[in-house]
Amino acid sequence: MEGYRTTALTEDELKRFEDGLAKCMTCHEWCDMEGYEPLREYECQSCGENVFMPMRITEFWLYDVTGEGGMGRVYMAQKYDDPKLYAIKLSDYTDECDFRFQSLLYEGDVVMSFEHPHIATAYRFGYKSGKAFLLMDYVPGYTLEQIAKGFEFSEVELYSWMKQLVDALRYMATTGFIYRDLKPQNVIVRGEKLTLVDFGLAIHKDEQEIDDDNLIGSPSYIPPERIKGIVEDERSDMYALGMVFYYVVNGQNYFDGPNEEIVEGHMHPYRYPIQELNDYLPEGLCILIDNLIAHEMEDRYQTYDELYNDICFLYDSAVEAEQEEVEVEA
Repeated sequence: MEGYRTTALTEDELKRFEDGLAKCMTCHEWCDMEGYEPLREYECQSCGENVFMPMRITEFWLYDVTGEGGMGRVYMAQKYDDPKLYAIKLSDYTDECDFRFQSLLYEGDVVMSFEHPHIATAYRFGYKSGKAFLLMDYVPGYTLEQIAKGFEFSEVELYSWMKQLVDALRYMATTGFIYRDLKPQNVIVRGEKLTLVDFGLAIHKDEQEIDDDNLIGSPSYIPPERIKGIVEDERSDMYALGMVFYYVVNGQNYFDGPNEEIVEGHMHPYRYPIQELNDYLPEGLCILIDNLIAHEMEDRYQTYDELYNDICFLYDSAVEAEQEEVEVEA
């Protein structure tokens, strides 16, 4: 059974929001929430679980939380006469001089310039009712973090995800952008399709500004050059990619512990070979990750084409092995 929402509310249900009602997504009962502060969760009057108080922004009703980041929360949204599900990233910062407002505006400009099957689509940026917002496609599915914690998957599936993610990052690189925030929570899989979301830290490689006092990104996946204050390029995203897929196949991060220890780990020049740490993993996969997480940029893959070709080889080999196994069982 799917653990994520794929069914939109009806127009009649959306209209009930106008009467101060909110729908509990657990028991599906309606709660009288008139006078309650919107965009907050309260106790359902029927089942006791959390119920979200909706709010209208322009023509969209925001009625559930789908994610949260440093620059704002992401809400599920719908509008009348349209069964499509959207996502709206919302920020309380509307001062055009505030860096958080500028960050959301920049993210909107970046994502709206992309057109790729494995990158979430964004439609427009604006502000209303004292809030800045970015309108995007809602992407249903499981994050790689959820998959690593609770799902079994095959080598073929793993390499398929890697191919799709590398293809998205390669596309970004051809436009001059680096992603800078690769982590399992920002990669969503539904069925066979993978989608990259949340471009709040993406930047054109020629617009980088080194800030030694503000280390951005999730500690477990940041490349050593960011810690050193060195200009990044696509090889920095490759480093994070290696750390992400180490997490996916191992269920824990390569460097673990308090943030200070994780940062120290990234700065250490030596990496234990993956197969020494996990001898049950396929040799080809271990070598691939070893090459991605090398400390020095010069020791990693130098181009996405080179990386993509190696993943394709592993994918084809895994498909062939699966077919041979089926033939033997038959």
